[in-house]
Amino acid sequence: MDNKILLERNGIKFIKVTANKFNVTFVLENSLDVRPLINLNLLKLIHDLNPDLFESFSVINSGENTQQIYMLFKDLFAELGIPQYYYHFSFTIKHSDPSLIKFIITPIDGEEKNNAAALCVPLTSCELTCVLQNNIVGLFNIDVEINNTDLFNSAFFEKMVGMILYKVINRLKQFISTII
Repeated sequence: MDNKILLERNGIKFIKVTANKFNVTFVLENSLDVRPLINLNLLKLIHDLNPDLFESFSVINSGENTQQIYMLFKDLFAELGIPQYYYHFSFTIKHSDPSLIKFIITPIDGEEKNNAAALCVPLTSCELTCVLQNNIVGLFNIDVEINNTDLFNSAFFEKMVGMILYKVINRLKQFISTII
């Protein structure tokens, strides 16, 4: 299987690269400088823009370039037999040059759960790269690897994840494009 497009809408593209690797691309744009918004608080902003998707969000440890974050997603699909999920991870920012910002997301072993019934998101690694074309345009590329390919063997689940990603990214794009 090579590069199956799962969703392409409003400048957001979600691709299944292999059975366990995915890619998401999009552009963030504003008439003002977007650089101050592309920092360790980006996930907190995403949480704040999507209260219908997140039950809780905690920054457990915070440093200059790294945060430990715990997110519990709302149990949106219980009626369909799909369990609730959480993710506990390290979120690190790396600046290699002024026009390139990388975020590395790595899972933290050991279950930090507030909900015993929730399952951990099977994400093995995630790298989010932002290339700043100029101060007002950021090109985002997200590479994700999961460790449970059975989860993504159904077209229904792929479409569901694609729609949630679209909702999250589109809200972020809309918010940033309207900041004056």
